[in-house]
Amino acid sequence: MNNAAQNIENAPDLRVGRRIHCILYGGKNGTISAVEGTPGLGNSRRMMNGVVSVVRGPEAHITVVWDNGTISMQVPECICTGVQWRFLDEPDRTQAEIDEAIAYAEKRTREAEEAREAARNAFAKRVEEYRNFEEFSHYEQSPTTGHFDRTKLAAKNIRKLLKKEFPGVKFSVRKESYGSIWISWSQEVDGETVNQNAVHDAVAPFKTGVYHLHEDYHSSEESPFNIVFGGVDYITAQPSFS
Repeated sequence: MNNAAQNIENAPDLRVGRRIHCILYGGKNGTISAVEGTPGLGNSRRMMNGVVSVVRGPEAHITVVWDNGTISMQVPECICTGVQWRFLDEPDRTQAEIDEAIAYAEKRTREAEEAREAARNAFAKRVEEYRNFEEFSHYEQSPTTGHFDRTKLAAKNIRKLLKKEFPGVKFSVRKESYGSIWISWSQEVDGETVNQNAVHDAVAPFKTGVYHLHEDYHSSEESPFNIVFGGVDYITAQPSFS
C-alpha cells in the first residue's frame, strides 16, 4: 500500500451529520453539514505536540453549522482534527435536522444584519441631530465629506468648552499627537472649582479611547458627538507648576 492510500485509510471520518466540538470562544457544538475533498490526501503531519500542522497535499474541507446559529465555511481538515476540536460521542444528525439548523443560522444572520443596519441608521440620525443642536452651535463642526483631523478639531472645541465652563481661567490645550491632547492651567487657580477631576469631567465627551480591563486592550470608539465635533483617544489634564 502506498503512502497516499495509507493516509486515506487512516484519515478521520469526516462525514455529513457527524457532531463536532470546538473549544474556541467559550466552546460550541455543531454538525458537519458538508465535506469537500477526500480526507487524508493532505498528508498532514503534526509537530510541537500537535500545535502545528504541516500539510503536503490537497486537503479536505468541512462546513459546520453550529448549535448557536452560526456557520463555519471551508474549515481545513488539519484544523478540524487539531487540538482545539474533537468529535462528539452523539448520534449523527439527519439531513432534515441539518437543513433545520442551516435555516436557523440563516435566520440569525438576517436578524443580525438587520440589527446592524438599524444601529447604523440610528447613529447617522444622531449625527445629524448634533449638527443642528443649538446647545452646541458655538462649536466648530467637521466637514460632511472628506477626511479631517479629528484631534485638531477636538482641541479647538475643547478650548471653547473650557472658556465657557471655567470663565477667567487661562488653559493651555496642546495637540501632542494625532491621538493625544494635553491640557494644563496655572497651579495658582487649582482648587475646588478647577482641578483634574472637574476638567476631565468637562472634556469627557471628546475622549474616544477606551481601555478594556478584562481583555487588556485599548480601543477607540467614536460617538455621534465625536463625528461632528472631534475626538481624541488620550486626554491628559493637570495644573502647571511652572
